[in-house]
Amino acid sequence: MLNQYQKVKNIIINYPHALLIILCFLYLLPSLTIGFIPDDVKFAVFYNDYGFFQNLKNIWLSPNEFFNKSYSFKPIIDSISLIEYSIWGINPFWYHLTNVFFHIFNVILIYQFSFVLLKRRELSFVCAVIFIIHPIMTNSMFWVYSKTELVASSFYLLSLITLFRYCSKEQLSFLILSQLFFFFALLSKETSIVLLFAQYCLVVWEKNKLVEKGRRCRILWKLAAGNILTVLIFSLFLISTCNQTRFLLTDNYKLSQLSQFLTSPLNSGLSILLPFNYHWFETILFEKKYYLIVFIIPFFIRSLFFIYSNNEKYYRYIISFILFIIPIFFTSSSSKTGDTYLASCFFAIFVGAIIYRSYRKSKIIFLVLIFYASTLFLGSINNYKVWVDNALINKKLVNGLENEMNENPNFYTFVVLNFPSKINYAPTLTIDLEPFMNLKTNSNRRIINPVFIAHDNDIKPTAIHHSNEGFVLNACEESSYFLLKKKSFSPGEVFDINSGKIIIQKINKKGKAIRIILKLKNDLLGSNICYLYFDENTLQYKGFNFLDSTNKPKVSL
Repeated sequence: MLNQYQKVKNIIINYPHALLIILCFLYLLPSLTIGFIPDDVKFAVFYNDYGFFQNLKNIWLSPNEFFNKSYSFKPIIDSISLIEYSIWGINPFWYHLTNVFFHIFNVILIYQFSFVLLKRRELSFVCAVIFIIHPIMTNSMFWVYSKTELVASSFYLLSLITLFRYCSKEQLSFLILSQLFFFFALLSKETSIVLLFAQYCLVVWEKNKLVEKGRRCRILWKLAAGNILTVLIFSLFLISTCNQTRFLLTDNYKLSQLSQFLTSPLNSGLSILLPFNYHWFETILFEKKYYLIVFIIPFFIRSLFFIYSNNEKYYRYIISFILFIIPIFFTSSSSKTGDTYLASCFFAIFVGAIIYRSYRKSKIIFLVLIFYASTLFLGSINNYKVWVDNALINKKLVNGLENEMNENPNFYTFVVLNFPSKINYAPTLTIDLEPFMNLKTNSNRRIINPVFIAHDNDIKPTAIHHSNEGFVLNACEESSYFLLKKKSFSPGEVFDINSGKIIIQKINKKGKAIRIILKLKNDLLGSNICYLYFDENTLQYKGFNFLDSTNKPKVSL
């Protein structure tokens, strides 16, 4: 038995990269079957209006072209998307394959960074495996647009690894390379500015090796100069091309709201920490946020005292935990799962380090942690099932609508009355259908999808009928509701949408709309318009005829 263990250990030590690449690729194979989901093809709609080199110029030299269409400044990501679109068109397979490549690259970087930090190859391998199987990865990998997180994390990790080399050898070339990767991370995602804090944490950790006080100060001053220069160049580049600075940190928080500043990171942290669906806790979190502040602040202060008094004994665990916390505080207030990808890198290192230490210190704690790691894997498999099931519905939504458009060439306008955009808290397809379908069918037709429906559990049928007031839509009260402008409503509320007006008739306990009246504009009523509804039982589109022989709405059906 001991010989078998030693053989496995030797294989891990001698071939870690090959094993991780094979394991990660096999694990991510289902992601190649997923179609496009929210925001995935916004770039294609924009790129289709210009040629390759004009698009490249807009990305780097005239980014206001993007800002005017609600884009942010991510020239590296936009350039990669442009190259992909020029080669693959709107075939989702190749976009997901690119994401798989970047994720595998990040797994290797996690291994390398863990080894630099923890100095043990088998432990670094465990950290990388935990990163692979973490449930948050499925959300990031199945979302093509999460390439932003993948690429930014690559530059983030590369910057930290090269900074380690600079601290040990103090060669200026490594410092320059570290700052160059920092600059590329900013060009991939502006919130990578938090890398500043991570770099200083690593230098502080290295103080145990940098015994000479003068040498430590020299490194800190050079790092500070490099950071200032990098941020200055990036800011000047923004000002010169956009006539404005567009750091998005202020969009993540309203700093005047202390509760949001504390509860949003906690919400993001829970999405990483809990192996299964954490949304049940999210409601409690925001309902009790002021009580949580009273608990969080003392706990935070006590943690600082613990770190200060035990920094020599537990410095490896402390630094990995701090690196995990830094990006958490700057994820968006909505806690999108993609935004937690970077934090998950360091969470995997932190958990791996604790598991390895507990194996030597306490078998009971070790078994508990192994059980926790197993639940992470099970949570990941559960997420896989949700995303693969949603991918099948995604294909039904897109291919079914394409068939309807091809079978009804005489119709210029199509109105989809109900549209399941979220199932089990994961998206199906909430993009603007019109430009996407016109790209797919090479046509120029009008597609209206006025109402999106969310199903917190499995997909449930939506009842639709027509009355004198308009279309009456009833979602399943058990677990479904309509995704509208606000998070909560009151019965009787009325608000305008692009295609008409919505009247709230009934809400659930959380204030979500579950029965609404949809009143379409006059130009969307007539026999020259194809009305469709998506049958959630058969997963097929069906025609909805509510007009009489005089092309006026029927009183009843």
